[in-house]
Amino acid sequence: MRTPKIMLILGTLALAVASAATHRLTFNDPVWLGQNQLKAGDYRLEIKGTQAIIMGDHKKEIAVPVTIEQAPQKYDTTSFLTQQIGGKPELTEIRIGGTHDRVLLPKPAGPSGS
Repeated sequence: MRTPKIMLILGTLALAVASAATHRLTFNDPVWLGQNQLKAGDYRLEIKGTQAIIMGDHKKEIAVPVTIEQAPQKYDTTSFLTQQIGGKPELTEIRIGGTHDRVLLPKPAGPSGS
């Protein structure tokens, strides 16, 4: 009798942890992630191990390898940083609100391939 109850509790906890890894991003202007342009709009970000999966309303998923670093301060809100590379705003970092997590995205090769 106790085993099913414990399994239910563990299952509920696992679901809560899994859903906690989904975050919302809103881009007011288009940004680039590698070869993919993310149009202005709302997106969901899921972190699965060392992969970031970004999903928009169109259900297309973009998965990229990431590095997660711990910042000294906790971020109040989820925000992102871009860098102009090759004349395009490239998404380079996402700071997860309510955590110390900095999600570092891969930097694309420059025009010379470096």
